[in-house]
Amino acid sequence: MAGKPVNSSAGGCLVVLLPIAFGIAFLFVAWPVLLALLLLGIILRLWQNYQWQKWSQQVNPFFHQLIQETQGRVTALDLAMKANLPASAAQRYLETKSQEFGARALDYQDQGTVYYFVTASTLGTIFDDSEEYSLDDDASEDETTSLDEQPSTRLQDKQPTEKQTSSKGIIQSELARRLDVHSSTVYKRRSEPYFSDWSKSRDPEGIAWKYSSKSRLFFPIES
Repeated sequence: MAGKPVNSSAGGCLVVLLPIAFGIAFLFVAWPVLLALLLLGIILRLWQNYQWQKWSQQVNPFFHQLIQETQGRVTALDLAMKANLPASAAQRYLETKSQEFGARALDYQDQGTVYYFVTASTLGTIFDDSEEYSLDDDASEDETTSLDEQPSTRLQDKQPTEKQTSSKGIIQSELARRLDVHSSTVYKRRSEPYFSDWSKSRDPEGIAWKYSSKSRLFFPIES
């Protein structure tokens, strides 16, 4: 009777120790194979990184040219067409560059993901727009002073009529107020192919607008 608990305890120890012993024996025999597989995986990863860097160097000139042409606004389709790449490769390249340079990625329903890379030329354009805002504010102050001197014409001069609007271009901040959006939204969308349709859908008078990079003004499209 006294020997049964001892046998049960010994059997339980064997159940625990046998798998451990087999595991140690397996590692002792198979460790060269496992080490070889680990080294093979590391070598394969290094080779893939080398191939990627080499391939990226061939794509970089197309990417840099595209950045200059679009003022930092790039899509996978743009890069695929520019460098004659598969869509998946262009998408992976832009994702890598986006992480590398801290670019901003925005998703559009009609264009997919658009990556915005900030460059010196892009900042220069933004600064130029800021100068336009400053000039616009100064003009607004002068207009307010003039309106104060002539109260009878204040309401007539404050809101431009459709004829007055269509006779000249307006700056970015004015169009943003007209479309009831932030100025940066107009800045990001002004080079899009569907900018006219988008601006028309938000314009209170249903006017479609287009951007002139030469004058840096927005002009209505005559219907």
